[in-house]
Amino acid sequence: MKTLHLDFESASDVDLRKHGLMRYARDISTRALMLSFAFNDEPVRLWQPHLEPKMPADLRAALDDPNIIKIAWNAQFERAIFEFVLDIRTPVEQWRCAMVLALLLSLPGSLKECGKVVGLPEEQQKLKTGATLIRRFCMPREPTQQKPWRWSSPFNEPEDWQLFCDYCVQDTETERRLWKMLSKFYVPESEWALWHYDQEINLRGIPVDVEFCRAAIDVANAEKKRLVDKLKELTGLANPGSTAQILPWLRARGYPFSDMKKDRVAKALEDFDRWEQQPPLPTEPQKVDSKEKWEAYEKQRDRHLNFRPLDDEAKVVLRIHQQSSKTSWKKYQSILDMEFEGRLYFQFQFCGAGRTARWAGRGVQLQNLARPDKAIESYLKLIRELILARDLETLDTLFGNVMLCLVGSIRSAIVTPKGKKFCVADLASIESRTLGWEAKCDALMEVFRQGKCAYKQFATLLFDKLYEEVTKGERQIAKPPVLGCGYRLGGGSEIGEYPDTVKTGLLGYAEIYGVKMTPQEARNAVFLFRSTYPEIQQFWYDLENAAMTALRTKQPQQVGFLQFDVKPPFLRMRLPSGRFIHYLRAKIEKVKTKLPSGDVMEKMQVVYEGHNSKKVWCRIATHGGRYTEQATQGIARDFLAYGMLEARDVGFWTVATIHDEIIAEQDEDDVLDHHELERCMSVCPPWAPGMLLGADGYTDTIYRKN
Repeated sequence: MKTLHLDFESASDVDLRKHGLMRYARDISTRALMLSFAFNDEPVRLWQPHLEPKMPADLRAALDDPNIIKIAWNAQFERAIFEFVLDIRTPVEQWRCAMVLALLLSLPGSLKECGKVVGLPEEQQKLKTGATLIRRFCMPREPTQQKPWRWSSPFNEPEDWQLFCDYCVQDTETERRLWKMLSKFYVPESEWALWHYDQEINLRGIPVDVEFCRAAIDVANAEKKRLVDKLKELTGLANPGSTAQILPWLRARGYPFSDMKKDRVAKALEDFDRWEQQPPLPTEPQKVDSKEKWEAYEKQRDRHLNFRPLDDEAKVVLRIHQQSSKTSWKKYQSILDMEFEGRLYFQFQFCGAGRTARWAGRGVQLQNLARPDKAIESYLKLIRELILARDLETLDTLFGNVMLCLVGSIRSAIVTPKGKKFCVADLASIESRTLGWEAKCDALMEVFRQGKCAYKQFATLLFDKLYEEVTKGERQIAKPPVLGCGYRLGGGSEIGEYPDTVKTGLLGYAEIYGVKMTPQEARNAVFLFRSTYPEIQQFWYDLENAAMTALRTKQPQQVGFLQFDVKPPFLRMRLPSGRFIHYLRAKIEKVKTKLPSGDVMEKMQVVYEGHNSKKVWCRIATHGGRYTEQATQGIARDFLAYGMLEARDVGFWTVATIHDEIIAEQDEDDVLDHHELERCMSVCPPWAPGMLLGADGYTDTIYRKN
């Protein structure tokens, strides 16, 4: 089939990153500067509207030809420029996105980085001068005496303009070479059909309440001023928001840390009782054979000599500082920056979450909304009314923590227009269900056959209670082990000297959920999980052995519903849906691991290339627990995708997918409701025999945590 490769360069008064693609593309100032394009393997050509107002005839005809596949890197940008700037509409089914193809192969989503990673020659990669040229020609500038113009152009900076043209041409050349290289690897057509639907959803937008966001910002600013004034009164400091001023004040009153980072402040407030007693004076080492040993001794000695319990005044100031320094409420401003005519568009990145191919957030980051505190969860509608009324005094009187109310109410900014309703549902315990199914763990599957909660069921074992006797608090304590231990999480330990400690394993994972465990409790929970669900533990080892065997023998290795094979340069894990998780340039290597005891252990492991937790491309060692996590989350994503298409086919108008949730916007008198959406999401795909799916939802005009 004939292909057309495309890349736009455009200019606008609107900041694309700040205001998003829809506001950018729909602004009257936005214009196409140039378009580089190429048919199949023909030379790349460049259309410059200021030189040739009418688009080349063969290019214009190709845009209307359904037999020509249009390809671009991050194609939704090109599609938006065509539709909203040039008034040319092309059906999404005629498009492919080279960036999405790279993401489906677990490669970088950046054109520059991807070209480097796959080994394109230097002359075929994205030009390094691009960022400078884009700032020069695509964004307005402050006029100077030497350059009195607001916009750089081919008329006032012709030499740099030619470099910009070369840059645009090279982008299409690089994208085409990557497409040609990557398209030989198998991607199911169902993934492209799903991407087409994703593009429709992104273009529909999700409705937001602009006035509520403005009111929330007003309340936040007023409350922040009130809190700062209170801090000034308590501390006598001119600027208590300055770390340089407030830190010495707190240190003199027993604050144990040398910075005011969020997690440190929380630890000081939650764990201050652990340093209410003076640390012992350490014995001076008789022999110092390293600088590190002496520095450790000095640190312990200084803690003993400078010890002062955290006094009540410091606790009060820390709590107020904790409120005044919250930044999550600034999402309200992000919504105002990005909304267009009362809706947020292009907020979701298809296949954006690593190798699992789950959706990732963009723009406002709707995938990363703070969960309402349990103390206010039942009062969100009342809080919304008080925020709209800008009633700071009543909010403070009723709830005592206005910032907590604001942060917990961000979902309340997502509201249907008049005459509409939201039908919302999410897959129930989807990771635990998927894990039990793929590992063929009958004990875990039986929990769901009986309609029980996996967390409560595990709590019966943790606390030796009947299912009906388990409290909400005990269920919450059981949640981290159920979610984390399935992926080979160990008990963990506290590394470092308290209070400068880091918790690892289940100990640290539980802390994320606000659950406090002792190291012994964490180890007991891990042992209990593994002994209760032994098939899951065996599943880790089977996957690890299968991956290594596939690399050694180059023969496919089956583990239940999963299969490993080698398609150079990838090790691949085939999911039941037919798509693959890819591991680039995977090899079996000797990996050194530092144990909590300080000893170093060497072990043969699979090591591949990918982004680490700091988004740095590097070699990463993996193991059976990690394969299990990626497979489970990948399969769960495929269940969600199947449910989205089922919902579409019965008439749901999906406007967002957040984690394992579908949000559909319907007419208020539509017979479709959340019960029907739950049914759609519970339909088991033909590729998942025996899987037990379930969903929970609600119908409302305001979005909330289910």
